[in-house]
Amino acid sequence: MIALLAALALVPTPIGPGRAYAPLPDRALEVCSRHLAYAVHLELFANGRALVIPTGIGSCSDAARTRTPTGVVELARRDVSLGELFRVWRQPLDGRRMLSFRSRAPVRAYVNGRLVRGAAAAVALTPGAEIVIELGAYVPPHTSFLFPRRTP
Repeated sequence: MIALLAALALVPTPIGPGRAYAPLPDRALEVCSRHLAYAVHLELFANGRALVIPTGIGSCSDAARTRTPTGVVELARRDVSLGELFRVWRQPLDGRRMLSFRSRAPVRAYVNGRLVRGAAAAVALTPGAEIVIELGAYVPPHTSFLFPRRTP
């Protein structure tokens, strides 16, 4: 059984079909070359499918932003929560809803592969963390992320 679970973790999760799985940023991309001080990696899953986290969430002055569609979220400070990122993105995240998805089961949050108890919106975006948010079907969460080198 353990071998089966390990094998399943190596199979990539497909990106879901349609616009719901590739949501848009809340505004046009603002050109901002300044790197923010910290970063986390965020993965979102709904109904067993991956969602693309778009380029252009947030602006140069926001506490959190994305500059690539890789799930890397840059942070201006250490005390940013997942709920704050979703507010910057102008997207819903609550007990049973994430973006346009709803479920009878609660939204689940994992940090570095470990289930976090409580509201997903309260999860701290700890610099260097791998954060996985799921709604619906279970997808084995990743435990880490190899961040790309920063370019000046």
